[in-house]
Amino acid sequence: MAEPVIRLVGEIDEENVSEVIEKLGRMSHNVDKVTLLIDSDGGSIEEGFRLIDAIRIIQQKNVTVKATVCGKAYSMAAFIVCAANERTAYPSARIMTHCARYDGLDENEAYTATDLRVLLQEMEYYDRMMKGVLMSAGVSSADADQLLTKKDVYFNVPQAMHLGIVQKEEHDIV
Repeated sequence: MAEPVIRLVGEIDEENVSEVIEKLGRMSHNVDKVTLLIDSDGGSIEEGFRLIDAIRIIQQKNVTVKATVCGKAYSMAAFIVCAANERTAYPSARIMTHCARYDGLDENEAYTATDLRVLLQEMEYYDRMMKGVLMSAGVSSADADQLLTKKDVYFNVPQAMHLGIVQKEEHDIV
């Protein structure tokens, strides 16, 4: 019997992540393996780490999580891929990583030095968290540091395999 497939398509937001976590939780009681099919531009870092936590919890229950990129895994979606036990991508898939960033500064708003320090601390915290996820997938510390100092870094499948983000090219229809 083929393992069940859960699709993470579109933005990584509260609604999509809640749906995926609910399915993972329900399926983790009666399967050994689940495939997470990903086609996402990314989204919320907080919601992404909520999903990574759920993946790690079901992995502790001896459920293998396979992430397959079909289309794209940009931004937070790339880090979700890295949390899986098995990581594959279709031949034409694209993956993109970047450092933590905050898109919410309003040019009409005044910010204090304290506001900016707090924001910087949050961004550094998430950069450390993302580095840990990359390294858990097998990305070297030096490569992870390089990836997390750049704004947007795009990869094809061979490049992502070289870094350790994905393990192999997928040639089966999921």
